[in-house]
Amino acid sequence: MMKRIVGVVFGVLLAAMLFGIWGDLNDPTVGVLDWGPTPYRTPTLAPTPTLEPTATPTPTPEWPMPPTVDELLAAFAANGIRLTNVERNPPIDADSPLPRSFRDNVTWYDEALGTAGGQFFICGEPRHCAAFQSYFDALMAFAGPYTYTSPSGLVVFQLNRAFTPAQAARYQKVLQQY
Repeated sequence: MMKRIVGVVFGVLLAAMLFGIWGDLNDPTVGVLDWGPTPYRTPTLAPTPTLEPTATPTPTPEWPMPPTVDELLAAFAANGIRLTNVERNPPIDADSPLPRSFRDNVTWYDEALGTAGGQFFICGEPRHCAAFQSYFDALMAFAGPYTYTSPSGLVVFQLNRAFTPAQAARYQKVLQQY
């Protein structure tokens, strides 16, 4: 019976210390069992400065606006690259693992290579295009070694494996503008 009483008293004292009702033993102004309305000191807050109204700043995007499909096609033409069988936003199989985070997708053939071509994706945010770069990096054995992301991160090119490094460099030059 005595062990039970000692255990209960010990438990009550431990709970009192853990839940803060015991008080601060290092502060002589606070009683051992201070059940007052505020056992803790209230911190003194500095006054909050008032702000004067100013003109509303114009928001600027964290990245530039993505190019349009027409701008990219014009850039190809300006660099002497002739495309055929250009298809905007071709259908994608429902079970395809291709990310769907793009604004526009265009497939084409390079006139100089016949049926060899590629595709590009235009994204609204760089993180969306990063998904394509990761996807094509994972499929490099199938998709080929020519996958490029623009400096802004808003365009990804994927070229067919039939391209030579020199031919792929022409496309990469166009991509560097974006």
